[in-house]
Amino acid sequence: MTEKEKSGREDLRRQQLDLLKIAAHQLKSPLATIQTSLRTLLEGFADPLSAGQQAILEGAERKTRESLKLVNYVFELVRMRRLSEDDFLPVDLKRLVEDVLSSFDEVSRSRGLAFEVRIPQKLPLVRGYGPGIRLALVNLLDNAFKYTPRDGKVHFSLSYDAGRETLAGKVSDSGIGIPEKDRERIFDEFYRSPNAVKFSRSGSGMGMSIVMSAITLHRGTLSIKSGGGQGTTADFEIGRLFGVEESSTPDQLQLRADFTAFPFLWVPNSNEATISKVDVRTGRELGRYRTSPRGDANPSRTTVD
Repeated sequence: MTEKEKSGREDLRRQQLDLLKIAAHQLKSPLATIQTSLRTLLEGFADPLSAGQQAILEGAERKTRESLKLVNYVFELVRMRRLSEDDFLPVDLKRLVEDVLSSFDEVSRSRGLAFEVRIPQKLPLVRGYGPGIRLALVNLLDNAFKYTPRDGKVHFSLSYDAGRETLAGKVSDSGIGIPEKDRERIFDEFYRSPNAVKFSRSGSGMGMSIVMSAITLHRGTLSIKSGGGQGTTADFEIGRLFGVEESSTPDQLQLRADFTAFPFLWVPNSNEATISKVDVRTGRELGRYRTSPRGDANPSRTTVD
């Protein structure tokens, strides 16, 4: 592909994203209203439902939630491609990582997946784009859990290099893998490989685009090693995470208008059991809300310092 063709393709992609953002903006409010109405019916605030009606409404609510997730992803994808280091704010890496990991406890327990975690006891307060870092970790882990059969294994490790101001990590699984012929396309918006579609019908094809945009924003790198039926390993670095003093708090900072337009976003967690309300300025989880019955504590995660 020539440079001219690459430039034309990138221009077309930007135009498509701008159109998607307009469409997403128009869809967000009615979708949220539909979801609220469905939840009102499902939680028994109207007339009692038959088993058949319950099943139909649960399916409709699940599809509405998936549509809202896609809308949020479009907003974040467009936002991250327009941000720069000037927009970075303090991020509590330790809290962010713990929030992300805890959101996967229930799915690992319910599906009998071994979840091995290796992270340092301490992670610093840094300057970066918190929601982007969160979404990168969430989507890498979500893919690992979604495409690993029952009784499989997911591994997650992190380290922080203070000298290079870089967060390095690895997510690996024993899942279905990615055939070589599909690997080049996994970062395209809305693309899902045929074996992924066959294994799980749910998914928007936006996850890896989000991951790559977040890593690119921080001048990082991402390497995917995989083969059909051989599991997948994602090695990544998220760079430009400048250390900041503990006394610096997001509340003391002057926010740009970009951030005040949408002060928080909703991030569905593993297997849609809970949804997190995330501050777009810092990536901090403001609250977590259940969308399904509560499960028991997870015995499957193994944490190693």
